[in-house]
Amino acid sequence: MAPYLRLGDGRIPFDDGEFGFVFSNQVVEHVADLDDVVAEVARVTASGGLGLHDWPGKWRPVEPHYGAPFVHWLPKTRVRLAAMRALGCGNQYRYSVEETFYRPHWIVWQAFDRAGFETEWVRHPKCPPLMGPAFRAVRQVTLATRLR
Repeated sequence: MAPYLRLGDGRIPFDDGEFGFVFSNQVVEHVADLDDVVAEVARVTASGGLGLHDWPGKWRPVEPHYGAPFVHWLPKTRVRLAAMRALGCGNQYRYSVEETFYRPHWIVWQAFDRAGFETEWVRHPKCPPLMGPAFRAVRQVTLATRLR
């Protein structure tokens, strides 16, 4: 089983180039400083190493962690808190503000590109043909990477 890591100091506790494959599932939306974390992924990935990164799309109607519809689209203010309380998940407000950072999928792609990765979108198995970009926005995003 892969270790669960909380990067308090921002460093992944492995040596440079240690991994030929890096997989992240439901991680990208929890990263406040995306460029720093992607740079760390690049650091621990071997030259030519591959990656697969999967996360919920920014415009997914129901937030997948606490199951409330639309509230993660709201600004991280009292408006969101009021909406979450009305939906019965007000106790998740702090988590939604401090632990989730939904971004458009192309922003994540750019961060991996800046860190030296070649990137390619992977069509999700549940994505109907011809719906790739729309599906990434509202459902699930999967990005394949290769370190240059």
